[in-house]
Amino acid sequence: MNINITIKEEGGAPEDIYSVTSLIKAVTTVFAVSKEELLSKRRMAYIVTPRHALYYLGYKNTSHSLPSLARFLDRDHTSIIHGRNKTKERLAKNKAFGLKIDEVHLLAIAYEEKRQKNLENIREDVADMIYKINMEKLNGL
Repeated sequence: MNINITIKEEGGAPEDIYSVTSLIKAVTTVFAVSKEELLSKRRMAYIVTPRHALYYLGYKNTSHSLPSLARFLDRDHTSIIHGRNKTKERLAKNKAFGLKIDEVHLLAIAYEEKRQKNLENIREDVADMIYKINMEKLNGL
């Protein structure tokens, strides 16, 4: 498996390194929380930290704006800002947390790569079906 790491400069044009769906899967895996807990309104520390990591990485590594990311996650954009800022503060103080964030990032890239491959396989299957249908129509004429 080839993994490409893209470094985006602060203030540069955002680029989709992975989808929010792949990111959610990676966050739930690394932080050992369920998707339901992560996306819930609960504020327990074991849920809030991964949720803030989701906001931080989602904003940093996707082309979503704050409002669109907030809509996707059923939050207010100020919640995304707050979580992003809390994660930045925690990263500055805690190297172990930084390693966990790196792990989430790399796992999200791997999940996205797999998701894209599956989408390509589906596209190929659909193209084959359309071809067969068209051939059947031509033969039926």
